[in-house]
Amino acid sequence: MDDKLSNATQQGYLQQNLYPPLQAYPATMGEKQPPPYLEQGQGAQQTAPTVIVVSQPPGATQVVQHQPVGDYYYTLSILMTMLCVMCGFWPLLFCTIAALIFSVSARDSAAQGDQKGAQNKGIISLILNIAAVVTYFALITAIVIYAAVISQ
Repeated sequence: MDDKLSNATQQGYLQQNLYPPLQAYPATMGEKQPPPYLEQGQGAQQTAPTVIVVSQPPGATQVVQHQPVGDYYYTLSILMTMLCVMCGFWPLLFCTIAALIFSVSARDSAAQGDQKGAQNKGIISLILNIAAVVTYFALITAIVIYAAVISQ
């Protein structure tokens, strides 16, 4: 232990007495002496306990803005794709699958906070779905007219 202290003083550290020397309690209870941690002439006796209050500054407040993510015609795109598959209008899948991709991309943009991009991609998805519906009715009309012409 003394080697460590002498080594510490050799390296430039000052030797410090970390603990005060112990004092014995008075032999009789009638004598008034300061507590062992106070030396003579170092202050008066304490009558009330010392209260130390430690407080920390409040943590940083994090504000989270929750913006609801819209559908952006995702449901319409799925329904149109399923309708094209079930009814056998395979050429319309080019419009409906593209509309489905744009609606998913619009939802991703909205989740990232790009509302303008999400709105634009949602409109493109709607236009592609409308184009599929118009093409569907145009094909049905063309088939009915063709069938009427051939039967005459």
